[in-house]
Amino acid sequence: MCPVPTVGKARRSQSVFTYGIGSIVDTPKGSFMPMGIPFMQMQWDRIPHASRESMTVREPRLSHLLGVDEFYSMPVPNDRQIETYGTRVQRSVTIPVKRFPEWLQCTGCNRLGKVGNPFTEEPDGQVSCANEKCRHNDAHAVPVRFLTACKHGHIDDFPWIQWSHSDNFEECKNPCLYMHSYGQSAAISDLYVQCKNCGAIKNLGDIFQPHTMARFRCRGIRPWLDDRDNEECDAQRETLQRGASNVHFPVSASMLSIPPASDAISKILEKHWALLKNAPESAWEPMLQGFIDTQGINIDHTMAIKWMKSRLDLDNLNAPISESNARHQEYLALSIDNKADSIAGVLPDFENKVMQLQQPYLEYIDLVGAVKRLREVRAYCGFCRINPISVPVEQIPLAVQQGLITPISTQNTSWYPAIEVRGEGIFFRFTESAVIDWESKQKVVDRAAEINHIFAQQCSERGAEQSYPITPRLLLVHSFSHALIRRISLDCGYSSASLRERLYVSNPDAPPDESMAGVLIYTASPDSDGSLGGLVDLADSITVGNLIQDAIEDAMWCGNDPVCSETDPQVRGDRLNGAACHNCMLASETSCEKYNRELDRVMLTGKSSGISEEVQGYFADLLK
Repeated sequence: MCPVPTVGKARRSQSVFTYGIGSIVDTPKGSFMPMGIPFMQMQWDRIPHASRESMTVREPRLSHLLGVDEFYSMPVPNDRQIETYGTRVQRSVTIPVKRFPEWLQCTGCNRLGKVGNPFTEEPDGQVSCANEKCRHNDAHAVPVRFLTACKHGHIDDFPWIQWSHSDNFEECKNPCLYMHSYGQSAAISDLYVQCKNCGAIKNLGDIFQPHTMARFRCRGIRPWLDDRDNEECDAQRETLQRGASNVHFPVSASMLSIPPASDAISKILEKHWALLKNAPESAWEPMLQGFIDTQGINIDHTMAIKWMKSRLDLDNLNAPISESNARHQEYLALSIDNKADSIAGVLPDFENKVMQLQQPYLEYIDLVGAVKRLREVRAYCGFCRINPISVPVEQIPLAVQQGLITPISTQNTSWYPAIEVRGEGIFFRFTESAVIDWESKQKVVDRAAEINHIFAQQCSERGAEQSYPITPRLLLVHSFSHALIRRISLDCGYSSASLRERLYVSNPDAPPDESMAGVLIYTASPDSDGSLGGLVDLADSITVGNLIQDAIEDAMWCGNDPVCSETDPQVRGDRLNGAACHNCMLASETSCEKYNRELDRVMLTGKSSGISEEVQGYFADLLK
């Protein structure tokens, strides 16, 4: 197979989320958009079956909730598939991309245009200007800074021709656009676009104003699907900067591997499940015995039969029907000791050791788990633009159909891009009786209700149903998680960006035996920061007690106080936070499940002044 030029490189984890389908990837050769699932499928169909198996990621509970058969990780080329010092690679092991935005600007003469008019794409992927002077000075064309998008996820080039000629009464038949600056300031209003053909000129000062962009309606363009299925859309286009975070909000779903799926025997037999599940129960014993003998695996066939029964239950009656059910299963697994033995040299994916804290912390946190080994599967299911959205995993397919989440395929797909990562963690389970007593206090209820009311308004404006309520319990657990991440990063050797949270919070209508209030702080990364042992080393009663005390005391103060601590949720606009800012609560985007929303450190420490001075923090007594 003939190698093709590459435009850039990305790690597997980047290619699934930060640089996922529909995002914009900046490379030295320009800006490119990864293409959708149908285009990946066409390229990967050329990969031999044995190599495709190494790309397959399995997590039965997550597959069930998302309604897909399996997941695939991005291919990694080997040495034989790379040529010419890494600049060329076989097409089958690449991610297809498309140049976007299409409009470019010459760094020499400031000409605006596209490839073919007037720019030329070189064999190495660079784009050059036709101006001889620019060629002599080694100038090249770079992507423009601005583009437009709508709330439904469509994205388009900025209407440069229409904008520059919006004040002209006569139509220009051969536009020749240049972008210049008045040189008086760094403001956008100091930039202007001029047509050298007709003399039309217009500055860019109002391109972010909704009323000036109202004349430009969305054309329903989806470059990641090659524009072949443009949707009808009458939404208003909004101007965005090419590198802004609101251009692409990935919508992902994740699941921890817990018993029985995490057991060593599952790792051995799961890859053959498609064949094994179709056999009648009467044929299990001879079939498994023959299979074990053929594969040369040292497994007791009775143990294999027991696994098959539990695996069938997972596919049928006992499979989780919602993300809440799935998380409750994880919550129970994290609350007990689990040390599975290796089988045939294969280690399990989950190992946990629990302990109780000493007083006075036992009144607030009744159990801590040292998760020595864990595996997480993260699937990329779609994305949003302009505003993020958070829905339960089982509602993602419906949200895609309703247009709340932008699809990454032109039709229903049987797989999603995903990665599997391994690491370690530390689990904190709140004392349920203490949480129930605290969350019943009226001032606590009222403060959470203010944030929930804003969330309900946001959902109504988007035409979406509110998928979960913002409760005192959620604000407590989430704020505690962020305080811990900030504190743990100082003690365990991990950077805060390599730590992640996984929240276990039950809704008010959950049955008593399904109540949850806990958080797992873990590191699960495919890079060298994966499992250094720093989190597990914190899991002894004295160290964890000191960690909790320090985290709560840290949350008591903020560099923006008294402004931050006295902030009322109603004045936060659409940020869905109470007392939370970058100095005290907000974490890296890679760490937070909730896009740095639904945080309020008042729920941890209480508030001594301001509008809600009677709010009692859950850990307030630890600060006396």
